[in-house]
Formats: sequence, C-alpha cells, structure tokens
Amino acid sequence: MGEREAEVERPTLLLDASAFDEDRTPADPDVGALAEVFRQLPGTLVNNHPDGRFGARGHLARMLLQEPLPWNDYYGPGSPLDRLVRARAKILRLGANPDTVTLLHLAEYLAEIPVKRRVVRHHKVVLPDGSTAIRTVSCLDDTDGIVEWDRGGLLRRAPGRLPDAWSRDHWKGWRRSQ
Repeated sequence: MGEREAEVERPTLLLDASAFDEDRTPADPDVGALAEVFRQLPGTLVNNHPDGRFGARGHLARMLLQEPLPWNDYYGPGSPLDRLVRARAKILRLGANPDTVTLLHLAEYLAEIPVKRRVVRHHKVVLPDGSTAIRTVSCLDDTDGIVEWDRGGLLRRAPGRLPDAWSRDHWKGWRRSQ
C-alpha cells in the first residue's frame, strides 16, 4: 500500500472510534495519574486538542489556553508551551524522567535543524455543536523524534545552535556549530 493510500484509509478506520471530547476524555495514562486528577479538579481549564492537550489553573490559565491555539504544530509557536515560556513560568518536576519534559517539544520547533521529521495524524473529535468530525493534524514527530539523533553525528553537523537558555545536560554530545 502506498503512502497516499494509507493517508486516505486512516480516517475511515476512525468512523467507529470514540471521539475526543475535551470535557470527558481522560488524560493519556502515559502522562501519569496526576494529570487526570488535575484535569478533574473544579476550576481546571483544558484545551480541545487530542494530541496537544493541556490543563491549567490559576491567574495565567485563560491566557495559556485561550483560542486561537494552533491545531497543526500544537507544540510550536503560539502553543500553550510558547505562551508559558513567554510568561517566564517555571516547571515543577516531581521525580519524572528528564526525557518526559513536554516543554522540550517547543525546543524542537525552535532548533535550527535543516530537516525535521513530520507526521500526519487523524482524530475523531467532538465539535462545539456536539456533532463529530475527523480532523487531520500535521506536526513534528513527537513520538519517534524529529531527526535520527543517534546516526552519523547529525548534531555535530547541524547548522545553527541551540538557544543559550537550554541546558547542555539535556543535550549531551551537542557541539555548537557557531
């Protein structure tokens, strides 16, 4: 089956699937039980994206999640992650592996790397009027990585450099090219 054929077939497979509903769909178990507890707390705001889903509370919550939020490239510029950085917010880590810092996805968008792997996904979602639709999302590959990091010294050859604010501890082996 060719790439184009697969692209057409995927949405049809979703016709009988449960639709993503921002108010009812539980948090992804991969992000931990605390995310679902947080989502259910009264006063927690959530956005309506099945892949780039965020919950927020407090005085910055509305600013972080107000529309318009990007549907494609949902971790990139204009995203809640970008808004969090612009607000100079802090991230509290509670014993999680450093590989699970969602904010690093924004860094992937900002990194000056010539070719970044992209993916297209399809989701069945509940629309504001209660009907359902299949929507397509195009974004950097946030599951398998935006590049083949471990092959052929790509990082040593990549043009550009990481923003100065990034910690070198997260990018062992990175060599600035400038």
